[in-house]
Amino acid sequence: DVEHISPAMKQFDYPKTHKHRLCCLRQELIDAFIEQKYVDFYRSIALNLSKLRSTESSTANDTTQQTNVEEAKRIVNEISVEDNSREIIQSACRSIGSVKDNEFDVRFNPDLFQPNVTLSQTV
Repeated sequence: DVEHISPAMKQFDYPKTHKHRLCCLRQELIDAFIEQKYVDFYRSIALNLSKLRSTESSTANDTTQQTNVEEAKRIVNEISVEDNSREIIQSACRSIGSVKDNEFDVRFNPDLFQPNVTLSQTV
């Protein structure tokens, strides 16, 4: 891949290497990653809410069920009326690495990939 780069550009250590290859990933992969984080966010909320409800009702229910996303979204809508909703949402945000602590917000560095490089005029 670096054979088409001129010797002058190689002299300036071009191409620069990045610690990660996010800029080279296809958009579908990034979208799938965000979608999975979104599902994990709602599952975390549903799990925390079900734990809260089970302790409040003091009934031991040992069945473990996989909560689907639609059920989790319905539960999230119900959270707004409960007292511990803020703590549950903050916990879910921490578990997925959200930028904000009160809502789902996953971001990447927008300046990571530049289509061209401008070199300094002074050598």
